[in-house]
Amino acid sequence: MDIHKIFFTSFPTKLYQWTVKLADSQGRWKPNSPIVWTPKLVRRLEVSEDKISHIVHHWLDHIIRGFITEFVVDTLVSYSEVERCFLKGPLGKYVKSLNTWIKMLLCEKRFIQSP
Repeated sequence: MDIHKIFFTSFPTKLYQWTVKLADSQGRWKPNSPIVWTPKLVRRLEVSEDKISHIVHHWLDHIIRGFITEFVVDTLVSYSEVERCFLKGPLGKYVKSLNTWIKMLLCEKRFIQSP
């Protein structure tokens, strides 16, 4: 089984469901507003410490850990081995960058103030 293929098949649905819940609870979902993403702006967003950023980090960590745990149970391989496999290579780098990508999405939807 390809762990990345399984993750990226289910992750968009989880992300959509979570953002809909967030939009319903916050009532702030606004149309896309164009933001020019410069490397400096992205770095500032990555290190931001607001409430929504903490929620994004916690939610994504929960999803990834749950996914790895489920994969460990299904394949009977150690957690650390699956985690190493999942977070290495180009797809692993992409998984690690999801936190920033989600914050960028929420910034464009005006859940997070532009840094």
